[in-house]
Amino acid sequence: MLPEEPVRLVGATGHALLDNLLPPRHRQRLKARSLKSASKYIPNIGKHPATTQNYTLHIETTVMENGVAPRPQRSMQRR
Repeated sequence: MLPEEPVRLVGATGHALLDNLLPPRHRQRLKARSLKSASKYIPNIGKHPATTQNYTLHIETTVMENGVAPRPQRSMQRR
């Protein structure tokens, strides 16, 4: 359940916070603004194919009914 009145900061901590609030300020700009180029694709005009390309994909799946042989265990020697 929320209180009906606004909660006020009381005590030494609340007064210390309210007395030492920082003024609002904008962060300082680190470098000058620069203009962006119109498009990164302009140098590639005319280099792309005008029509779509068709591709054929062939997939072969092998089902191993007995599973795979386990890998040999490595020895725990330090190198």
